[in-house]
Amino acid sequence: MVNTNVSATPFNVYSRMIATNEGVRLNAWLDPNNAATPNSGRHLAMQKYVYDFAMLEYREALVKEIKAAENKLKMLENQLAAMINSEEKSIKSVNSNDRANSRSDDAMISNNNDIKSSSEKISEQKGMVEYTAADANANKGAKKTLEEMKDDKKDLQRDNEKRGKRVDKRNKENRASDRSTELSQEAQRAKTAEIEQQKAVVAALKAKLDKI
Repeated sequence: MVNTNVSATPFNVYSRMIATNEGVRLNAWLDPNNAATPNSGRHLAMQKYVYDFAMLEYREALVKEIKAAENKLKMLENQLAAMINSEEKSIKSVNSNDRANSRSDDAMISNNNDIKSSSEKISEQKGMVEYTAADANANKGAKKTLEEMKDDKKDLQRDNEKRGKRVDKRNKENRASDRSTELSQEAQRAKTAEIEQQKAVVAALKAKLDKI
């Protein structure tokens, strides 16, 4: 190495770093030709040389640690955003199902009214069939009309059954969405707490860096 504060000529520096529970311990020493008496100018220059190196490495390590901590914070924030987005989609799906169910309910009410009216008309048409029993042509036409009325009534009933099944399916989906939303909100609260903890980690690391 070359450092004119230590020596006018190049010199060798030896070092050893050991990991401990408290951090990393650095031992450094120069070759015997550059030995200095304690507290002499050269000795102090040697101490400063090693100290400056240690602080430089410490700063670089902190910068890397801050970057890693910020990347983790960004990942946690993205995870929270994904949870919120998923919940919003679930809420939209529930609202869409509710609107579809409302339309189906209105349609089934209308169908029920038509079924009731159709039943009355069918009853009247049965009387017409009996009334025209003596006239073959008229009776044939009356029976045909009666069958068409019965078919129309069955169509209304089948439509109601289909709509009812779709309503049941959407209600099942909504219940599943509600359970999923409850779990998501719990997870969001936990993730928010984790984010706040990670923010504190980043702030603490930056405070250390500012003190260097």
